Amino acid sequence: MTIWIYVVVSFLGLWSGYLLKIRFTGPDLSIPVALLCILFACFLVCVHLGVAFYQDLLFVGDITRLLEKHPVVIFFSLISAFVQATFLPLKTEPASAS
Repeated sequence: MTIWIYVVVSFLGLWSGYLLKIRFTGPDLSIPVALLCILFACFLVCVHLGVAFYQDLLFVGDITRLLEKHPVVIFFSLISAFVQATFLPLKTEPASAS
């Protein structure tokens, strides 16, 4: 049950990170908003890497026995960490009217 909750919450985190990227990418990106998005992404990347490398889940603790039964979750957490790290907003130049 813990593994499935982790997978569902991971998908929600990836989806919200993507929404933050889409919402704030543009010419009016400010430093506080960019820092908020970076902190959100870093937090989720740290959670995913904690599962992959230390076999420890935030607020749950040691999940070594669960990961021995379901080793694919380790690969899922590594892929999720990489994808979450790419969801950062970009400051773009406004389109010029020609």
